Amino acid sequence: MPLIYPTRHQKLTPAAFTAVWLASLVSTVLLPLGVVFFLDVFVEVRGFQPGLGPYVFAVGGALAIVSYMLAQRFRAEYREPRSLPAATDEPALRAYAKKLFIGLGIAESPCYAAIFYYVLTRDVAWTLALCAAAVFLVMLYKPAWPAARH
Repeated sequence: MPLIYPTRHQKLTPAAFTAVWLASLVSTVLLPLGVVFFLDVFVEVRGFQPGLGPYVFAVGGALAIVSYMLAQRFRAEYREPRSLPAATDEPALRAYAKKLFIGLGIAESPCYAAIFYYVLTRDVAWTLALCAAAVFLVMLYKPAWPAARH
Protein backbone atom coordinates (compact mmCIF):
# COMPACT_ATOMS: atom_id res chain seq x y z
CA MET A 1 0.00 0.00 0.00
CA PRO A 2 1.25 3.47 -0.64
CA LEU A 3 2.61 4.97 2.54
CA ILE A 4 1.44 8.51 1.91
CA TYR A 5 -2.15 9.42 1.13
CA PRO A 6 -2.94 13.15 1.06
CA THR A 7 -6.04 14.17 2.96
CA ARG A 8 -8.55 16.72 1.71
CA HIS A 9 -6.66 19.47 3.53
CA GLN A 10 -3.32 18.78 1.90
CA LYS A 11 -2.42 20.17 -1.48
CA LEU A 12 -1.82 17.59 -4.19
CA THR A 13 1.25 18.18 -6.31
CA PRO A 14 3.17 16.17 -8.89
CA ALA A 15 5.99 15.93 -6.33
CA ALA A 16 3.58 14.27 -3.87
CA PHE A 17 2.59 11.72 -6.52
CA THR A 18 6.24 10.99 -7.23
CA ALA A 19 6.92 10.60 -3.49
CA VAL A 20 4.05 8.14 -3.13
CA TRP A 21 5.21 6.18 -6.13
CA LEU A 22 8.80 6.10 -4.86
CA ALA A 23 7.68 4.96 -1.38
CA SER A 24 5.63 2.23 -3.00
CA LEU A 25 8.56 1.13 -5.14
CA VAL A 26 10.96 1.02 -2.18
CA SER A 27 8.49 -0.91 -0.03
CA THR A 28 7.85 -3.37 -2.86
CA VAL A 29 11.56 -4.04 -3.17
CA LEU A 30 12.59 -4.04 0.48
CA LEU A 31 9.59 -5.57 2.26
CA PRO A 32 9.67 -9.06 0.74
CA LEU A 33 13.46 -9.21 0.74
CA GLY A 34 13.54 -8.11 4.38
CA VAL A 35 10.87 -10.60 5.40
CA VAL A 36 12.54 -13.45 3.52
CA PHE A 37 15.93 -12.54 5.00
CA PHE A 38 14.45 -12.23 8.51
CA LEU A 39 12.64 -15.55 8.22
CA ASP A 40 15.68 -17.28 6.76
CA VAL A 41 18.12 -16.00 9.39
CA PHE A 42 16.05 -15.86 12.57
CA VAL A 43 13.03 -18.13 12.26
CA GLU A 44 14.28 -20.98 10.09
CA VAL A 45 11.13 -21.48 8.03
CA ARG A 46 10.70 -25.07 6.86
CA GLY A 47 7.91 -24.60 4.36
CA PHE A 48 5.01 -25.98 6.32
CA GLN A 49 2.59 -26.55 3.38
CA PRO A 50 4.57 -26.94 0.14
CA GLY A 51 1.56 -28.56 -1.52
CA LEU A 52 -0.32 -25.25 -1.38
CA GLY A 53 2.55 -23.35 -3.02
CA PRO A 54 1.34 -23.74 -6.62
CA TYR A 55 -2.07 -22.36 -5.67
CA VAL A 56 -0.58 -19.32 -3.96
CA PHE A 57 1.73 -18.82 -6.93
CA ALA A 58 -1.25 -19.02 -9.29
CA VAL A 59 -3.11 -16.43 -7.21
CA GLY A 60 -0.03 -14.19 -7.28
CA GLY A 61 0.19 -14.64 -11.04
CA ALA A 62 -3.50 -13.82 -11.46
CA LEU A 63 -3.04 -10.70 -9.32
CA ALA A 64 -0.10 -9.70 -11.51
CA ILE A 65 -2.15 -10.15 -14.70
CA VAL A 66 -5.05 -8.09 -13.34
CA SER A 67 -2.65 -5.44 -12.13
CA TYR A 68 -0.94 -5.31 -15.52
CA MET A 69 -4.27 -4.77 -17.27
CA LEU A 70 -5.16 -1.96 -14.83
CA ALA A 71 -1.72 -0.39 -15.27
CA GLN A 72 -2.11 -0.44 -19.04
CA ARG A 73 -5.49 1.25 -18.73
CA PHE A 74 -4.02 3.86 -16.36
CA ARG A 75 -1.08 4.51 -18.67
CA ALA A 76 -3.36 4.82 -21.70
CA GLU A 77 -5.53 7.35 -19.90
CA TYR A 78 -2.58 9.51 -18.83
CA ARG A 79 -0.15 8.79 -21.68
CA GLU A 80 -0.28 12.22 -23.26
CA PRO A 81 1.13 15.16 -21.26
CA ARG A 82 -2.02 17.17 -21.97
CA SER A 83 -4.14 14.40 -20.44
CA LEU A 84 -2.47 14.96 -17.06
CA PRO A 85 -4.40 17.36 -14.84
CA ALA A 86 -3.05 20.84 -14.22
CA ALA A 87 -1.63 21.56 -10.77
CA THR A 88 -4.56 23.92 -10.12
CA ASP A 89 -7.31 21.46 -11.05
CA GLU A 90 -8.01 19.95 -7.62
CA PRO A 91 -10.87 17.59 -8.63
CA ALA A 92 -8.86 16.16 -11.53
CA LEU A 93 -5.82 15.75 -9.27
CA ARG A 94 -7.98 13.91 -6.70
CA ALA A 95 -9.27 11.58 -9.42
CA TYR A 96 -5.72 10.96 -10.63
CA ALA A 97 -4.55 10.35 -7.05
CA LYS A 98 -7.33 7.86 -6.42
CA LYS A 99 -6.50 5.87 -9.56
CA LEU A 100 -2.78 6.03 -8.83
CA PHE A 101 -3.07 4.89 -5.20
CA ILE A 102 -5.50 2.07 -5.95
CA GLY A 103 -3.33 0.95 -8.86
CA LEU A 104 -0.19 0.98 -6.72
CA GLY A 105 -1.92 -1.02 -4.02
CA ILE A 106 -2.98 -3.66 -6.52
CA ALA A 107 0.45 -3.63 -8.19
CA GLU A 108 2.06 -4.48 -4.85
CA SER A 109 -0.22 -7.47 -4.23
CA PRO A 110 2.04 -10.06 -5.97
CA CYS A 111 4.70 -9.05 -3.44
CA TYR A 112 2.46 -10.15 -0.57
CA ALA A 113 1.62 -13.37 -2.39
CA ALA A 114 5.38 -13.92 -2.73
CA ILE A 115 5.90 -13.62 1.02
CA PHE A 116 3.08 -16.07 1.67
CA TYR A 117 4.45 -18.40 -1.01
CA TYR A 118 7.88 -18.33 0.66
CA VAL A 119 6.40 -19.15 4.06
CA LEU A 120 4.55 -22.11 2.56
CA THR A 121 7.32 -23.51 0.37
CA ARG A 122 10.64 -21.83 1.25
CA ASP A 123 11.30 -21.60 -2.49
CA VAL A 124 13.39 -18.46 -3.04
CA ALA A 125 13.50 -18.53 -6.85
CA TRP A 126 9.74 -18.33 -7.43
CA THR A 127 9.38 -15.91 -4.51
CA LEU A 128 11.79 -13.57 -6.27
CA ALA A 129 9.89 -14.05 -9.54
CA LEU A 130 6.69 -12.78 -7.93
CA CYS A 131 8.61 -9.92 -6.31
CA ALA A 132 10.12 -8.97 -9.66
CA ALA A 133 6.64 -8.93 -11.20
CA ALA A 134 5.44 -6.61 -8.43
CA VAL A 135 8.40 -4.25 -8.95
CA PHE A 136 7.73 -4.20 -12.70
CA LEU A 137 4.06 -3.42 -12.09
CA VAL A 138 4.84 -0.59 -9.68
CA MET A 139 7.25 0.84 -12.26
CA LEU A 140 4.38 1.08 -14.73
CA TYR A 141 2.68 3.62 -12.45
CA LYS A 142 5.57 6.08 -12.41
CA PRO A 143 4.09 9.58 -12.70
CA ALA A 144 5.31 11.25 -15.89
CA TRP A 145 4.65 14.90 -15.23
CA PRO A 146 6.35 17.22 -17.69
CA ALA A 147 8.43 19.94 -16.05
CA ALA A 148 6.10 22.69 -17.31
CA ARG A 149 3.04 21.14 -15.59
CA HIS A 150 4.40 21.47 -12.02
